[in-house]
Amino acid sequence: MIKHRTSRRAFGLTAVAVSAALLLPAAAAAQADPTTPGDDESLVNILYFNDFHGRLDSYENLTVGFAAKLEELRAENGEENSVVIAGGDSVGGTLYTSSSQNDDPTISVLNALEIDASALGNHEFDKGIDDLENRILPGVDFPYLGANVTHDGAPVGEDGGVTLVDVGGVTVGIIGAVTQQTPGLVDQAGIEGVEFGDPVAAVNEQASALKESGTADVIIATYHEGATVELPANAEQDAQAAALQTAMSEQQAFDSIVNETSADVDVIVNGHTHKMYNWMAPVPGSDELRPVLQAGEYAANIGQIPLLVNNTTGEVSVDTANFQLHPTKGAVIPEGNDRVDQVAQIVADAGAEAEILGGEVIGSIEGDITTAFQGEVRDDRGNASAMGTLVANMYRDATAEQGGAEIGIVNPGGLRADLYEETNAGELTVRQAVDVLPFANNLFTGDFTGAQLKAVLEEQWQPAEASRPYLQLGLSDNVQYTSDSSREQGDRITGIWLEGELVTDEQVIRVALPSFLTSGTGDNFFTLGDGANVMDSGIVDSDAFQQYFKDNQPLTPDYSRTQLDLVGLNPVGTLEVAVGDTIAFDVNKVNLTSIGAPVSEEITVLFGDDELTFPVEANSAAVSFEVPNVAVDGMQIRAGGVLVDVAVAVSGVSDEPTDPSDPTDPTDSDDPTTPTDDDATGDDDLPETGFEISGVLLALAAVVLIGGGALTLRTRRS
Repeated sequence: MIKHRTSRRAFGLTAVAVSAALLLPAAAAAQADPTTPGDDESLVNILYFNDFHGRLDSYENLTVGFAAKLEELRAENGEENSVVIAGGDSVGGTLYTSSSQNDDPTISVLNALEIDASALGNHEFDKGIDDLENRILPGVDFPYLGANVTHDGAPVGEDGGVTLVDVGGVTVGIIGAVTQQTPGLVDQAGIEGVEFGDPVAAVNEQASALKESGTADVIIATYHEGATVELPANAEQDAQAAALQTAMSEQQAFDSIVNETSADVDVIVNGHTHKMYNWMAPVPGSDELRPVLQAGEYAANIGQIPLLVNNTTGEVSVDTANFQLHPTKGAVIPEGNDRVDQVAQIVADAGAEAEILGGEVIGSIEGDITTAFQGEVRDDRGNASAMGTLVANMYRDATAEQGGAEIGIVNPGGLRADLYEETNAGELTVRQAVDVLPFANNLFTGDFTGAQLKAVLEEQWQPAEASRPYLQLGLSDNVQYTSDSSREQGDRITGIWLEGELVTDEQVIRVALPSFLTSGTGDNFFTLGDGANVMDSGIVDSDAFQQYFKDNQPLTPDYSRTQLDLVGLNPVGTLEVAVGDTIAFDVNKVNLTSIGAPVSEEITVLFGDDELTFPVEANSAAVSFEVPNVAVDGMQIRAGGVLVDVAVAVSGVSDEPTDPSDPTDPTDSDDPTTPTDDDATGDDDLPETGFEISGVLLALAAVVLIGGGALTLRTRRS
């Protein structure tokens, strides 16, 4: 065992080797040979996964393939040289196969895999501290680590949040910490007496103790916290650096992990945000680098970080060619592997029980209803989705009679699965309802003013310390809004409409929402804790969803865009311009990204007789045009299935024709095209939409196409 080292870090086999490896494209990295230690070196092969969320399923060998890939990477580098770490959220938010059996099958799978340690995740607290301490912790064969968590002043999980593992004669110290946002992510009633401290400070304290005592030769920090960034697996290092440094500038928690985690820590692994990256990041206060990795979600990848430890000097280096993410899909299932065989049996037994519990057909579906996608990856919580609309509609309808709900609101993190027509040949079962809504939230209703509803929508832009900068709430289809994301925090929502009428600040609206959001801390939607006349319906959301399946056959996707980000344009009120001015604004998030949603490649702006088109690139369109010499009282924006009509007042309009020889000179009484009194106001410049007009001022703010019809959104008149 190595007791002392002259230098804790020399990242990369040599400076040249590191530089070359960092430039390797993903394809080249994937072809690297297994890491081979030198005569005076020991190998520490770190294998890591995060946010497993009980993905127990036989479809495409999901779980067994994950186990097989893990075993392959263990065997390839030597069982004795490998350490397996989980990043938290292995339980909670699980598929029906696991959730229907209280996640006991998932715990059995983790035990069968013989993992060495896991960080605590926020979902380990889903059913409260008593469930964690009295059921989960006694049920696992590995230490759960939460260096920043105490319950009534005592540590939760392994004492101090640290465990030591002997890996091929090298002592590896593993420190775990959970996101400090956990109180806002679980039911407050279940975590009384639990304190969540600064995760980085807690890790640094334990790392310092390990270094000073000489107890550990290698130190790994596993944070159930990370960056929100979209990168493909094994992206080139310069692309990762650019994206993750941007994330650091926007996401305080991730910036703290990278820039404030002590240089005593050799490796940082992340979780919670379900993203993929394997970055050689700068070590604060030095010119060295260290690995920072997150392996995505749902058993899809296993992260590998091979370390070489010099047995004489204690120097630690990274084999960057094999520092990568390995997809588990398509893994070869070995024969006669005890761990894989155990996992296969657990999944089969749990699946059989789940079929009995959840196989009842209760509805039908035509078309796919999904969350928002980022490429081929589901669960993009920063964009609206067909699933969000469906569940919010269900919340509203399930509590309309008993609780008087007018609208429904759902947080995107509560939507844990998608509904595909092909899954059961168009049939919907009990387990599918629970897979989408696995947290068993009670449905509540409460009164909120229009001003409070605006504040709730403003809170979609999350605090600086939050893991995700923006969370898109799912709203029932009878509420729409516009925003301008370029404006200051608290002033971005420009208009809200309910049943086509502009919502006033004083108006009271009855809202249906899950119990997770009623505390006022859930996902940092603080205003949802301030409702009046709040009532618990006693209805569990997944039970209500099952009834909704029965009552609304067949379910079909609604791809209506119910919110639009108009940067530089307020659709409420009148846009005052002069002839020759430039009207310029951006239209963001034009198209839904749910599976099957139609895609608009351009948007159209109607201004008088002019029909202007602007291309949609990266789901946004930049609009810019000069105001012509024409008297109009409105312009219409057609974007992603949404029609937005904006009142316009144009000054400086001249009656003189621009061309004296123009035969349509309006002063020519013999001109057959001379406007009559009836059309002199220009009312025919825009298509008829049924909105109200007072003089030249349009009261309408927007028209949203829903279900093939038109829903007119009007301002209220005194």
